[in-house]
Amino acid sequence: MTQTRRQFLTRSSAALAALGLSSTAMTQAARGAETSDRYFIFAYFEGGWDHLLALDPRDPLEFRDAEMRETGIQTAYDRLPPQFSRAPIDAGPFSLGPAAGDELAALAGELAVVRGINMATLTHEVGRRYFITGRAPSGLTARGDAVATLCAAQLGADTPVPHLGHATESYNVDQPPFAGALQVGAVEHVQYILRDTLGLPTPVPPNVRGALGAYWAKRTSCAPESGAGASRLADQYRDNRARARQVVASGLHRAFEFGAAEHAALRARYGLQVGALETPFGRAALAAQALKSGLSRCPRSSTPTMAPGRRTIRCACTTA
Repeated sequence: MTQTRRQFLTRSSAALAALGLSSTAMTQAARGAETSDRYFIFAYFEGGWDHLLALDPRDPLEFRDAEMRETGIQTAYDRLPPQFSRAPIDAGPFSLGPAAGDELAALAGELAVVRGINMATLTHEVGRRYFITGRAPSGLTARGDAVATLCAAQLGADTPVPHLGHATESYNVDQPPFAGALQVGAVEHVQYILRDTLGLPTPVPPNVRGALGAYWAKRTSCAPESGAGASRLADQYRDNRARARQVVASGLHRAFEFGAAEHAALRARYGLQVGALETPFGRAALAAQALKSGLSRCPRSSTPTMAPGRRTIRCACTTA
């Protein structure tokens, strides 16, 4: 059963502390989930660039290399490739580091930037699960639902894949089954899981396939009024089957055939190379297509540290 806004706020109180969001911001998020034009992207930058390059910059004129022993900070902006700024970017209400780029700075009026969250751990696994769920893990074991799962539950089940996950952990403890993440192992896999053939050749003749499809479409429920067939678990199985049929009959796989001629502009926009999609840019394109095609309103992904000269933050900006 989908939780109410009050339940969402209650369950998200720990996540609020972990993510550094104000109660007003979380209330607005819950209200936004009641409308039909809200989306949620959870991007976990594994490894990540230094904070000084992105969300928590320092002016190199104030933090000089000669004073590094006193300040404990070396901006090193002069060591960046030439396309990057040598100073923080003035985004109006706050500054951003050179790696953020002008595109993200242009959206500063729509952003809330949280700086200096204390994860209370030196272990990457613990910190990652704390960030994903908003609750301190028990040892290395995550506790509670993923924040993305909570958001998917609020946004509802009106898309074929309410919660799409790629390359990062997700947890669903007590939210509706539809809010759990459909995990994909690689960017290019999405086009295959959205087809009833999984992209594999099939020896079944078209007329036989058509007959089977007609049979399943007309088949009546055999659930008795009592017993296992009338249980909540059985209802979930039937709902999942209906949703799966909706997904593979939607034709949405075409939106993720990144090598197709019709996606030339998309490849150019993200700098994609066919056969080499498992990059931060490929993952950004995956999230963007999930939103634009109507496949999902809550895509979630992890991306590794970027190589010098490419803008990690730019990807997050364009998918939003």
